[in-house]
Amino acid sequence: MLTLKNPELISVKDGRGVRTVGCDQMWYPREGHIPQGACGAAVASNLLAYFLRSRRKLLDQVDTKTEFIEFMKKVYPFFHPRAGGLMSDAFIEGIEAFGEEYDFTVSAERLKIPVMHSKRPSPEKAADFIRMSFEEDSPVAILSLSAGSERELENWHWVTMIEYDEGSHLAKVVNNCIVIRVDMVSWLSSSIMGGALVRLTDRSEE
Repeated sequence: MLTLKNPELISVKDGRGVRTVGCDQMWYPREGHIPQGACGAAVASNLLAYFLRSRRKLLDQVDTKTEFIEFMKKVYPFFHPRAGGLMSDAFIEGIEAFGEEYDFTVSAERLKIPVMHSKRPSPEKAADFIRMSFEEDSPVAILSLSAGSERELENWHWVTMIEYDEGSHLAKVVNNCIVIRVDMVSWLSSSIMGGALVRLTDRSEE
């Protein structure tokens, strides 16, 4: 089982002291933001907050919901919804631009899931990519352009993978604070439009 080394760092304490898993795109205030289209920004917030917290490079304290929303607002300009949605290349550009803006080193890599099934990575290749992410202690962003037969996923949507079973290829995924189970083999084989997997890489020690 592939898991985060510090799973408590993906949680956020709400106003009642209850911890949620990750953030919700609807936490974005409507003034100056488009919450309905901010799934990419929310997932980027999950990945970047975990990256910074686990490596003790905090820009801000992001333990409570109020604090996390302030962090999300910093992230949003780099991932705001665009015409046609936020694609994986723009997501990667946003990650690296955010690091440059706030003076820390981070890069992102992706595994494309092309439209053509014959060009898609095998479940084993996807598992290799996911393993590298967890070995570097980073969640995995999933862009699902179409869910296919995987009912837990949505079309044109970003979610955050926080655990992966290499034997069953089942992933524990966070979708706006709700934890779901996704069969990656099912998604890879049935998604009509594919999508991408994205992971963060810490280049500061290279």
